Amino acid sequence: IEADSDWIKVMATGGVITPRSRARDSQFDLSGLNRVVEAASRAGRSVAAHCHGTQGIADAVRSGVRTIEHASFAGEDGFGTLIDDSLIDEMAKSELWVSPTVNAGWSRRIENDKGESTKFFDRMSSCLRLQRDRGVRFIASTDAGIPGVRHVDLPLGLLAFERYAGLRPVDVLRAATSEAAIALGIADETGRIEPGLSADFLVLESDPLLDLNVLRDPEIVVFRGRCFDRWLTEGAPSRSFDKFAE
Repeated sequence: IEADSDWIKVMATGGVITPRSRARDSQFDLSGLNRVVEAASRAGRSVAAHCHGTQGIADAVRSGVRTIEHASFAGEDGFGTLIDDSLIDEMAKSELWVSPTVNAGWSRRIENDKGESTKFFDRMSSCLRLQRDRGVRFIASTDAGIPGVRHVDLPLGLLAFERYAGLRPVDVLRAATSEAAIALGIADETGRIEPGLSADFLVLESDPLLDLNVLRDPEIVVFRGRCFDRWLTEGAPSRSFDKFAE
């Protein structure tokens, strides 16, 4: 807060790559999370809670955090092995958002070499689809910045999210744009193509509502009113949006 951060993030449970921790174990109890949320609220900040373990998810929900990162429902046997139906109902009734962090690497865990669905896919797809069916609100996210997960891999992450959560392309796109902006409290700045908002959008050669694969190769990226051709190319040329609009 003293550093004027926009958000407060708390590691409510251990992490997969966090030294000396186990993902399923809580690192804060409910009273501790309550104090974090109360302090953040006094400063006008929202709280994002990293949660893998089911108890950590429950405490985060009841403390009033704004977003839950992961929501893996991890038990002793791994992710998606300790699903709590009543807790998912609590999540749906609350005002929080779940950021499942489905990244491109998840696509390699859908099927094994024999073409059979993996245990990981079966567990996590069941977990995400149950949340979807109960009305939990999603943000499309990838946890970019951790080893092996790049920001530019978002399109592949969205394809994996579509498959795991059983979402329609339009729902995936909303979760990555307008819904994410609402969750982050910046819907008055970006997230939609609308007069008065930041000009942030893609120009694609076909309809992403029919196939999200087209997101992998945009013709043009418009960011804050500036156009970038072939955005993945280092040193790609750019021009103003006004010129493009002409």
